[in-house]
Amino acid sequence: MVPDPRRADGLRRGGWHSRPLGRDRGTVGRAGIRLDEGVRDQSRRGRPGARLRRGRERRPGDGAAPQPGADRRALARRRAQHRGPRDRGDLRPERAPDRHAPRPRRVRMTVPTPTLPPRRRERPADLWFRWGALLPAVVVLVLLTAWPMLNLLRMAVSTIEFTRAGAVFTFDPARNFNRLLGDRLFLSSLWTTVLFVAVSVVIEMVLGFLLALVVAGVPRGKGLVRTLMILPILVPPVAIGSMWKLMYNYDFGIVNQTLGLVGLGPIGWLSEPALALWSVVLVDVWHWTPLVFLILFAGVEGLPREVIEAARVDGATSWQITRRIILPLMAPAIAVAFVFRAILAFKVFDQIFLLTSGGPGTATEVVSLRLYHVFFQENNLGYGALLSIVLILAVIVFLVTAGGLARRVGK
Repeated sequence: MVPDPRRADGLRRGGWHSRPLGRDRGTVGRAGIRLDEGVRDQSRRGRPGARLRRGRERRPGDGAAPQPGADRRALARRRAQHRGPRDRGDLRPERAPDRHAPRPRRVRMTVPTPTLPPRRRERPADLWFRWGALLPAVVVLVLLTAWPMLNLLRMAVSTIEFTRAGAVFTFDPARNFNRLLGDRLFLSSLWTTVLFVAVSVVIEMVLGFLLALVVAGVPRGKGLVRTLMILPILVPPVAIGSMWKLMYNYDFGIVNQTLGLVGLGPIGWLSEPALALWSVVLVDVWHWTPLVFLILFAGVEGLPREVIEAARVDGATSWQITRRIILPLMAPAIAVAFVFRAILAFKVFDQIFLLTSGGPGTATEVVSLRLYHVFFQENNLGYGALLSIVLILAVIVFLVTAGGLARRVGK
């Protein structure tokens, strides 16, 4: 088929709204057909041009020598040089986006907020009923707390003397405060208390956390392990102090007998100033670690298993899972266990009193033992009341600080 000479002449002159497609690309006529650059040159030299169709070869009657597949190979080379969205199997030119075309409507994916019923205003009768129900508990709390605190403040600023007529209170606050500022025994007992609380609570937290992780990973026998761990908590502190005092005995204690089996001599666990405090710490750790274990074990059992399993599938190690997942999720339980144990450690008295009575010397004398000596051995009630107030204030400061840290860790 011979092409129309007018059409070829129009293509040679660039007519019929033909426009270039870019560098080294042909022209596009009215029908949107791309002309190869070589074909256009041949048409300018007087040879009739030919349209390129996809998947069609030149025919012998088109004015050129028959070359099977030549046009197809030329088109493939041209498309290989200019890869783009226009050359994905479509020979039609792309249309520029119309600025005046309507934009697609944006669909908002929103969740409807549940509407709560309007809050009913409480009647005065309901408020009076609530406060009336709470009034007995408030009265009992004031009588059991506020009244003893007021008497303690009265004793702290007075000098008390006992006569046949009764106790005589003499208002003299400077005397007790001056003694407090120069009392080295109280400062030593305060430092011993802080050291005892810090060491014992930290060891108990670490051991309790490790035991909770180990027991949580046991497939069977968790109930039996929990029962065995609770036993030290059920034993009274008096029995624990007496039992460990016999075990620490220098002559016939089981600890020194065990050391004798391996060739080591007997050690004065409670009579050496350098070892007495650490021996008491060991007893406290044995007694209260199960409590920390129970609190943290409940936290481990409440962790979402899906998060841990997903981390294991992603290839996380046991240390990474513990550090990145378990510890952050268990922060509230850890904070509760720490605060609870620290409060109990500040008030320790019975175990140390039965084991060492604060000795040797003042090596194990904590604040509670110092109060006992002032109240019942020196019979100085005013100064003992002042030491009690100082201890209460120290515990309150610790609780406020620990509570702030617990809230920060929980967030």
